Amino acid sequence: MKQKIWTEEQRAPGLGPVELLERLMKQRKLRGVDLAAELGISESLLSDIRGYRRGLSKEVIRKLAARFEVEQEGFNRPYNLVSQRKIEKPPDRAGKPQQNPTPKKGPKDKPILELLQLRTGMPTIVRMKDGSLVSKPAIEGEDIDICYTSDIVELIDPATGNNLYCG
Repeated sequence: MKQKIWTEEQRAPGLGPVELLERLMKQRKLRGVDLAAELGISESLLSDIRGYRRGLSKEVIRKLAARFEVEQEGFNRPYNLVSQRKIEKPPDRAGKPQQNPTPKKGPKDKPILELLQLRTGMPTIVRMKDGSLVSKPAIEGEDIDICYTSDIVELIDPATGNNLYCG
């Protein structure tokens, strides 16, 4: 059995398992497709590991340590997956920094819903698209109106007359 090589660079405390893997692959000019074949794992699994989408299993840690002739300890460290961290994307082929995708926006009615939730129990006048006015909470004796938030064009505080929302 070959003696395991462990350089100071690989022992660096700030070097996570994926960074170690990337560094070892780069040092040996090893492509992902070739490494996956050598390890007997799928290219997509290796891609997911390198992209912080999947963790390293004990079996993969053993295979990586054997392949690179290093101790398993370097690959057996905790690290955050993509769902738990913000990944900075490498520059694109033109050398321009890539932007992280714009976070998905919530529903279009989110501002109205948040405002109405904040005003729970507080009088609010709602102006609808058809021009009708609805008082919330309903005045005693009146029917309760149900409406779509997409039909709301304005929310008014009756105590101050201030416009709270205009859509």
